[in-house]
Amino acid sequence: MKDWRIHLQKHFEELDLLSKEEFMIYLVLLESRDDVSGQILFEALPNLKRTTIYSILTRLQKQGWIEITNPGKRPAHYRALDPLRSVEQALDEHQQHVDQLTKLRDFIINTVLPDIQDSSLFGGRVTRTFILNGIGDFNQQLTNALLQANERIMIHCPFSNITQFKEPLSDAITRVLSTFSSYTPPFISSTPVSIPTNGESEIIKTDWDFQQQHLAITISREEESDTVDLPVKIAYESNPLRSPVFVIDSTVFLYLLEAPVLPTGIQLGLGLKIEDISVANAYAHLLSHIFQERWIQELPTPTLEAIDKRIANDPDLIKGIERLFQKGWQLLYEDTHPQMPHIGLVAPSPVFSAFRESGILYIPLGETDDPEIIRQDAFHQMAEIFLQELRKEGNSFEATWFDSTVTIYDVECLTRHFNISFPEQFPNGIFSGVDLDYFNPSSPSDPPSCAVFIYHDRAVTAAWAVYPPNVITIMKAILKIED
Repeated sequence: MKDWRIHLQKHFEELDLLSKEEFMIYLVLLESRDDVSGQILFEALPNLKRTTIYSILTRLQKQGWIEITNPGKRPAHYRALDPLRSVEQALDEHQQHVDQLTKLRDFIINTVLPDIQDSSLFGGRVTRTFILNGIGDFNQQLTNALLQANERIMIHCPFSNITQFKEPLSDAITRVLSTFSSYTPPFISSTPVSIPTNGESEIIKTDWDFQQQHLAITISREEESDTVDLPVKIAYESNPLRSPVFVIDSTVFLYLLEAPVLPTGIQLGLGLKIEDISVANAYAHLLSHIFQERWIQELPTPTLEAIDKRIANDPDLIKGIERLFQKGWQLLYEDTHPQMPHIGLVAPSPVFSAFRESGILYIPLGETDDPEIIRQDAFHQMAEIFLQELRKEGNSFEATWFDSTVTIYDVECLTRHFNISFPEQFPNGIFSGVDLDYFNPSSPSDPPSCAVFIYHDRAVTAAWAVYPPNVITIMKAILKIED
């Protein structure tokens, strides 16, 4: 091959104008004095398959590099077009593309970034953004990120978006889960929580964790000296964020956020790659809530058959639970077992996802039991259950608590009040329908997060709820307090 051919091929490949195989076929046509048939190309390029040559000929024709000289006839004959004409056309298209990107860059700098930085859309902290050059670039960025993923994969998008990443996604999930020495999905293990008995306020650290079998897989491991949170969550559906969202390790990928029409009449989708661990954590947490909310909405109609017989034998308590069901409460089956005196409950809207979770612990009193001792034991059992739920909700937030003995509806209760400081970067969508003032109790008269009391002199009963007002609602139902 002469020098100009070598240099021409090199430039075509570097500029992504023609691949090596495309250039080989184009060069045969360019140097031929006559029109060329497919058979001549097969003979001139024996290392290329027949199907490959025809596929490339079709592509070169569409791109304006060659033309058919005998349209509609067989066999077709091809001729190369002037390479300067094709290059100038590519240069013109490239310049138009540069102009559009320049307009998009100015629009993002002057309009988009000031708007989202002043809002809670990305937690108010967009530290670095990258313009993604179309959906192809977006897909390539995601593929590259999945190839390197080691810590977290969270996806919420239509199914069509995920099919393009089947192989790298499968490999990434295997790699993330392989960080655990052993697991059997679905599985969650956590370090036992130490519950103080002196009633003093203590600091607790929580790490959220959530598991849903049909929407996502979450595997986590916690060791004494180290806490590892490596979730993998995937939902194949449209979502309230109006954009496919991918959280991979500490990076958030979004594409096709709605952008206004530019003055030139061009409407361009906006792709963002945000590298900020706090923003990634915020989105991961919001997606967890969306997954959980979807799962709650699909819970079956509650039935009393799943409830422990000791509870079912208390007619007053069963009537109270039925009253809750009539008001839209649901049974949380993963926290309810027919051989355990605990009922998991889900409050109806307007509270959102994990804030809807609550429960009732019921311990019948025997003839020789000391009610006060049982009540104290139940209080600490209930507190541990509550902390397990709190660990699902928190994202390394800090909480303090204080314990009290107060009277609620003429019943003396041991109560625990939690004061929770939520991270600043939490997306607003998580707190849908939630009054955060309830998480900053100032006195025992505020709704508690959990309460334990003697129930009709025959059992010790505990009511707990992630959202404190639901404790009062549960007590009203099972104590038959009319609104």
